[in-house]
Amino acid sequence: MPFGKIGGFFVDSCILLPQPTESLRHSCREFILQHSSDCLISSSVKNEGLDLLERSYSIVVRNIKETLKPFLENQGIKEVTNRDGRLFAEFFSQRRHDIKRRHRTKSNVPNEILTTIEGYVASRLHSLQKGLKITPDDFLAALIRELSKIKHKLRLPFVTIHHVEIDPDNSLKILMIGKGKVRNINDAEHLVSSVTYQFQKNEWVIFVTNDDDHILPNQPELSHIFALQCSKPEWVIDYRRDMTRKKTPIEYYREIGTYSEDQITFGKNIEKLLATNILS
Repeated sequence: MPFGKIGGFFVDSCILLPQPTESLRHSCREFILQHSSDCLISSSVKNEGLDLLERSYSIVVRNIKETLKPFLENQGIKEVTNRDGRLFAEFFSQRRHDIKRRHRTKSNVPNEILTTIEGYVASRLHSLQKGLKITPDDFLAALIRELSKIKHKLRLPFVTIHHVEIDPDNSLKILMIGKGKVRNINDAEHLVSSVTYQFQKNEWVIFVTNDDDHILPNQPELSHIFALQCSKPEWVIDYRRDMTRKKTPIEYYREIGTYSEDQITFGKNIEKLLATNILS
């Protein structure tokens, strides 16, 4: 009997998007650096990530456009100089509070964009020579150009990592949500795409995520019903080592022998979708 191989690491959008803490940033960055050639993203992950970045970028740009010139006018600032650092510190503090209040989201992307542009503004102000002045219009235009660069940089992982075009099957999504206990529809689509690829290629995949709310707590169900392994980036090499000791996904599932009702339902769905019998 052939033994399995790893077909790739299916990467969740949360791995590629800005992280809220330095430890998460480090683990995600190291994972991508070490395993980029083995990484895959599904259509649903790519679309989710790019959409979130675009919406976050629009939120920040619109907020700054609407508030920067009125803020400077209220402060009596007609031209920006290197002596206005504390005013801009107050400006960005207000923007952070305002965006958080008006756009309630669990995503860290708007805050990451705002923090990055704040760092740019601080550097720009501090580099101005004494006596040099910039009009608010010119300063705002420079901010918008820099924000566009930030968005482009954040988009790169979603357009450079190998993309797998998969349309998640509705029957499998329903099973994933009901029996897999994955309540978030977007997460269900990502996971179904990974499972479909796994049995389509008959190669093991590992879904890499930091989602401690909707995915990782449901690992027992995901493994039992769908034969899908999910891992944080720190542990992928351990999962990969264990998975390569197993037979191929199809042979593995056929050898289960005594199936639960959920496994039978999954097996029949896979057979209907891929014209492949995975039940003994």
